Amino acid sequence: MLPRTAGIDGRRAALLVLLALCLAQQGLVLRDGLRLLLGAPDLLPRAGLSVEAGGRVRSVADAHAGRLAEGDVIVAVDGEPWQGRASLSAPVAAKRAGDVVRLKVSREGVVRDVALVLQPRPELDGGNRALLIVLVLLSPLLAIALGFGVAWVRPRDPLAWLLLLLLTGFTAMGELEMIQRSAWPEPLRPLALFWRHGLGASWPLALLLFALRFPDRLPLDQRHPWVKWLVVVPLAADVLVLGLLAVADADHPRLAGALAGWLQVARLPRFVLSNVAIGSFFAITGYRMGTTQDPDDRRRLRLLNFGATAALLPIFPLVLANGLFGLSWASVSPLLMVPALLALALLPLTLAYVIVVERAMGISVVLRQGLQYALARRGIRVLQALGIGLALTAGLALALDPELNRPRKIQAIATGVLFAAVLGRAGERLRGWLDRRFFREAYDAERLLSEVSDELQELVDVRKVVDTLARRLSDALHASRLAVLLREGAALQPAFAVGYAGAPPSFDTDGPVARRLTAAKEPPRVYLDDPESWANQPEAAAERPHLEALGSELLLPLATRTGLLGFLALGPKKSEEPYSPLDVRLLRSVATQAALALHNAQLAEQVAAEVAQRARFTREVEIAREVQEQLYPRELPRAPGLDLAGHCRPARGVGGDYYDFLALDDGRVGVAIGDISGKGIPAALLMASLQASLRSQTIGGARADLATLMANLNRLIHDASPSNRYATFFYGEYDPRDGRLAYVNAGHNAPMVFRAGGGEPERLEVGGPVIGLLPIAGYEAGEATLRPGDALLGFTDGISEAMNPADEEWGEPRLADAFRACAGLPAAAAVERLIAAADAFAAGAPQHDDMTVIVVRRG
Repeated sequence: MLPRTAGIDGRRAALLVLLALCLAQQGLVLRDGLRLLLGAPDLLPRAGLSVEAGGRVRSVADAHAGRLAEGDVIVAVDGEPWQGRASLSAPVAAKRAGDVVRLKVSREGVVRDVALVLQPRPELDGGNRALLIVLVLLSPLLAIALGFGVAWVRPRDPLAWLLLLLLTGFTAMGELEMIQRSAWPEPLRPLALFWRHGLGASWPLALLLFALRFPDRLPLDQRHPWVKWLVVVPLAADVLVLGLLAVADADHPRLAGALAGWLQVARLPRFVLSNVAIGSFFAITGYRMGTTQDPDDRRRLRLLNFGATAALLPIFPLVLANGLFGLSWASVSPLLMVPALLALALLPLTLAYVIVVERAMGISVVLRQGLQYALARRGIRVLQALGIGLALTAGLALALDPELNRPRKIQAIATGVLFAAVLGRAGERLRGWLDRRFFREAYDAERLLSEVSDELQELVDVRKVVDTLARRLSDALHASRLAVLLREGAALQPAFAVGYAGAPPSFDTDGPVARRLTAAKEPPRVYLDDPESWANQPEAAAERPHLEALGSELLLPLATRTGLLGFLALGPKKSEEPYSPLDVRLLRSVATQAALALHNAQLAEQVAAEVAQRARFTREVEIAREVQEQLYPRELPRAPGLDLAGHCRPARGVGGDYYDFLALDDGRVGVAIGDISGKGIPAALLMASLQASLRSQTIGGARADLATLMANLNRLIHDASPSNRYATFFYGEYDPRDGRLAYVNAGHNAPMVFRAGGGEPERLEVGGPVIGLLPIAGYEAGEATLRPGDALLGFTDGISEAMNPADEEWGEPRLADAFRACAGLPAAAAVERLIAAADAFAAGAPQHDDMTVIVVRRG
């Protein structure tokens, strides 16, 4: 959830400073780690000896035997007096393997010069490479992203800052000794050393403080706050001393010696206190898990306990051996360290999840969805991609083999492509099988919600849409309360409710809830107990009591591009689990289908209401047909030497075919024919809209050219119709003075011009795409000339695609032949004969589409 303000306040400014410091020192770690990983040993040379802070040599590599010995004291490096470990590590880091560092060494009071030849680091084996990737790349980047990301989202939450403290230590914890921070330049060296050795040991302290405040402050801590300081103060002092020791070890050997002695004396108490802090974390979270009454808090605590246990259990034996027996981390096999460190990543992930999410899911849901995503989705896709890649690579390798002839190379490529296609299909089937076999609950919910979408597409009654939606969602999600609210005038009124003692409240269509539903990209979640939730902001205060009465956890808008039709309010699940991302994703799909179904149902009800007003005792379809027949031209325009006729026969009483003849200025005649997608009432409504739009664009007032006119029609139809509605349309304007016909064809069956002299007809195809499908489309105007004796035939696909009982299509060639047989007939008689010819071909087979024909004959 986003914070209330997007500005950079003091907390975020401090966070940016910390992030810059973290990235600065982590960048150098990444640089040195990549040098090791990529095999550049000369860029990271080693001195080949171990030296105490005071300069005393503790151990010497075999390469320096004879020149240096244990117990020697280094008093100067490259002419500079010894000041601490940095006196040696800094010059070494500035050189390459094979270079020489000149030392002054004291042995038994005698000072002598020693030329120290720097040694290359041995190349890493596979195990150490994996360990380096985890320690230097994966773990720090994950810790930085989670720690700073959560603190940025929740800057006012103390738990977020505790998580940041924990994760800043994770960036350095367990870092390889090959990363020589003491060799880094000033002023970054002291910060980096304190970060590595001080904050790297702070995670037990952070865990304890986190447990005391999560999910709220522990009652015992509220009553006796001094108790925690018995552990917190020594742990904080230990962090401080460790950090100071690392800094002093590089530049202040005397201070380093004193601090190291204190740490050695306090080694056992320090180990005990760290484990007390870790044990207290589990004890407190376990106690809170058993005593809290809030189901969401209980789920969070269970997740936290489970994640922390799974994260710390693999590494705990190693920590125990290190603390009790002095086990060196460098001596632990990478085969043990890498899995333990990878498991440790569960701890920050769990902590970040329980802080940030509004409502936590149960352990079983998290595991199921995590495994489903990792295995059923990503894992199989990875295997699928590898298999396809191998198949294609093998085919290509064979194709490039010079010993194979051309047919064999083609066969190799075809085989590789075939295997790739088979693997792609098999991967899809395997993902579906995994969903059904291992994730049955999620699969059943998804299947059920998909069935809801299919059912809604077939419903045209508002009550049935609402009842089906509510009933099926209640079965699928087991919500304790569910309500459907629909727009009625200026309010969103409850249309269906289950689980309420009384009627749910209504909401204003311009109120804060409606505005939130309209503006939000995701379905709003309602968390009235969260002060930062949108429902608790001042702008939502007017309807907060209504939200309390509604008692919902998730609001799903029912909206189309024309506006908000209503919303679906889902109460908490009976299982007390929150709605998962999968639930929300499926519900959004269902809500979209429901909104379209409601919109169509409301349009159908509006049409039914208008029909009932005109004739109480007449059926809806008959009245609609009468209305539609009135839209066809009853009086044909008169033009010298022009014979016009047209006829439309709907397949289902009312249809979506349209034709028109328009009397225009200067004696010109407009000729139009179109086919609306779909059938029945929706198509008839769009046909009426098309007729009104065309007449408004052509009759009276200033007129545009035909291409612009068609573009305007496209925009008007797109704005006035659902997104799945469109029309093919032809419009032309005939000038009787010279016989020219200017036209635009918007995706319609091309009308044919038959010449008096015979021959193949001229098809009028120039234009552009169908109208109403795209918000903006371009069109081109064409032109033809009708000479005396020529005829124009326009038709819809109901004529040309008429089917006989053998499912054979009549087709445009037969239509053209039938029209040639009408030579010499008046236009009206030609129209009748063409429809009769189509019926004769159909031989009684059912008519599946509207049939429309127009004929324009020049005498």
